[in-house]
Formats: sequence, structure tokens, C-alpha cells
Amino acid sequence: MRNQSTIGAETLAIAPILAILYCLCFTNLFLRSNFGIMAPDLARELALEPAVLSAVASAYFLAYAVMQVPTGMLLDRYGARRTVAAMLLFAAAGTAMFAAGSSASTLVLARLLMGIGCAGVFTGAFFVLTRWLPPDRVPRRSPWKSAGRNSWARSNRQKRRCRL
Repeated sequence: MRNQSTIGAETLAIAPILAILYCLCFTNLFLRSNFGIMAPDLARELALEPAVLSAVASAYFLAYAVMQVPTGMLLDRYGARRTVAAMLLFAAAGTAMFAAGSSASTLVLARLLMGIGCAGVFTGAFFVLTRWLPPDRVPRRSPWKSAGRNSWARSNRQKRRCRL
């Protein structure tokens, strides 16, 4: 069993990495959940029908699901640094394309890129945690990430209710 000073030093040493992982997971959650808030405005401004809106929203989740296994293989082969960095380029390109998009096909392609990019973020975060922390410390860090995501989602729902 390690003493408290050793555990505190470990936590301080990985604090910057944990902060980056938390920010990446927040970005993942934001890109996943923001469509519901902007959908009414998109429908109005681009004259999109509900079926088209659902295709745009679903594109993210389809790409996210399809990329889970390949992302795991990429993480095992190339490591978290290269894989997550490359995946974030897809997410950034998709976000920029979505911001500039003016047609349904552009928005669907942009959401596909965002889903591809974000597929590696959550998996990559756990990959890093399992490599940087001793096995008995991983379960202590994981719930904090989930708690942060869940509290953000709850506050986001509250804001949406207030707008209605």
C-alpha cells in the first residue's frame, strides 16, 4: 500500500493530462448534444424538413458507432497521442464544415466527420487513464468524468426548459 504523499504526487503529476481529457470529453458531449438546441433554428433558416433534420442528427451517431472498433484498433496500434490528435482533426473539420454549411448534404457530411472525430475521444480518454494510472486508481477517476458530463447535461436541459 502506498502512502498519501505518493498518491498526492501522482495526482499532481497527471493533473494536466486529466484536465485535457476532461476538456476533450466535454467537447465530445457538446458536439453530441448541441444539435437538439439548434435544430429549430436550422429548420427555419435552411428550410429543412423534420426527416432531413433527423438524418443530420443521426449522421453523428452512426459515424460514432461505426468508428468504435476501428478507433480501439488505432489506439492499440498507434497510441493515444497520435490517434486522438488525428481524430480531433476530423472533429474540427466537421465543426468548421457545419458552421459554413448551407445545405442538408453538407450538414450530414459535417456531422459524419464530427462523429468520426469524437469516436476516439471518450475511448482514448479511458485508454490514457488505464495506461497512466495504477489499476486501483482508474475507477476513482472515471466517475468524475461521468459526473462532470452528467451535471453539464442536466444544466443544459434546465436551460432548454427555460427557453420554452
